[in-house]
Amino acid sequence: MTKKMNTIVAVMLILSTLFIGIGYAALTDTLSISGTANLEPKIYRGVYIKAVEVVRTSQAGYYENSYVLPTNHVTGVDPVASGGSVTYKITVHNNTDVVYWYIGQRYVAEHGQNSLIGQNGGITIRTADKLSDTSQTFNNEDWLPPQTERDFYVTYTYGANAQQACTTTVNFYFDIKMDAVHDEFLAVLNNQKSTNSYEYLTSVFNSNYANTGELSITSESHPEVFQNLFESLWVNIDGTDKEAHVVIRRENLDNKSTGDSYSPGPSGCEYTLYITVESMTPGTNPTVYAISYSQGANNMGDDWYQVGELYEGTAPVKADGTIDYANWIATPKTYEMADGISYKVAAPNGDQYDIMKRMEQLIAAQDQDIFNDIDNTRIFKKVYDIIQQHRYSTDPAVVGLRKAFTDASIFYTNLNNGQEFKVNRNYTRAEIIRAIKDIQSALDYFYQAYPN
Repeated sequence: MTKKMNTIVAVMLILSTLFIGIGYAALTDTLSISGTANLEPKIYRGVYIKAVEVVRTSQAGYYENSYVLPTNHVTGVDPVASGGSVTYKITVHNNTDVVYWYIGQRYVAEHGQNSLIGQNGGITIRTADKLSDTSQTFNNEDWLPPQTERDFYVTYTYGANAQQACTTTVNFYFDIKMDAVHDEFLAVLNNQKSTNSYEYLTSVFNSNYANTGELSITSESHPEVFQNLFESLWVNIDGTDKEAHVVIRRENLDNKSTGDSYSPGPSGCEYTLYITVESMTPGTNPTVYAISYSQGANNMGDDWYQVGELYEGTAPVKADGTIDYANWIATPKTYEMADGISYKVAAPNGDQYDIMKRMEQLIAAQDQDIFNDIDNTRIFKKVYDIIQQHRYSTDPAVVGLRKAFTDASIFYTNLNNGQEFKVNRNYTRAEIIRAIKDIQSALDYFYQAYPN
């Protein structure tokens, strides 16, 4: 199934204990029954299998259907003929505040008959959104919103070289991506209760500023802080984990009173993360991603929220081997906000480019071209019509879309009882990016639930 998600970034950042391993010797809590396996874990943070059920067999019998937390599926199948198959419905649950994406299958070839997976005449595994789907429609463009569960279907087919009792253990791997890293940091900012969360972070910044006058901390200068906040900082690139180097800076980027304040010291401060996985060789200019967060604006209440994009840029490495955030410059790039709505940064004026290169400039930019594009694509009208059509629905996909549309209400004006919507022009690009992307994400998930 083709999804409409526009902001897919290849690199994935693991900012907490989100690693989903497949070391079978360490896996416990197995529930093994025939037919349906269903086990509610008492405590598991991440995506985990909630239930597995055999829904269809063809020329094959099964003798085991179970799972090992978090997302390992254990099967035992006795094929009757070449081409025999068993289809399972797998229900997964995400009990975090982070968006998880389906990455793919992982397995240890030496375990059971796993070595036959993907081999000519061996075992093929196909994942699908619906039982009736005949292609690989559940793929790495599918995701699981926070505090949500969903079903997908897996068909194991056994070829001519797999005509014996076959036991397999396959990990259906979910993870977060770089463009969702803000979810994890927002969980810290919006957590007022846990020991290693917002209060801890602000005390570190206040103490650091009082002692040194510095507005930032780094993973090199304060490793214990990053360990307490995130436990691990690793980026997964093409299957390889690399250590991330991070700067967190608290300063006033937009000259507004929104955000956080030092006590005593500067007020109205946003938090900005600068992240790289490249070598920290002094004098080089590695790729550095930057993302900012603020609080208290646009009827958002006390919640912290992302400001603008996860921007790609470059920054020099200082003599002490840390990121020179003060000289971070955005990379010339086109960013997709939603279907048919994009913009470009860090290039000469003209052709819908702007010359905003620093984080504070990017966040403060007005962009009438984007406002016109939003009007022309009629995204608000599209969502309004869907909500009206499903006005009585309590389905999570509809509820999420309705909330995103309501949260964005300060950015548009409803004309002629829903016949037309106009973007309010008195906001910055970064402010409206958040609202449009939230709507687009909710709309994408709605289309997963209602593909027709």
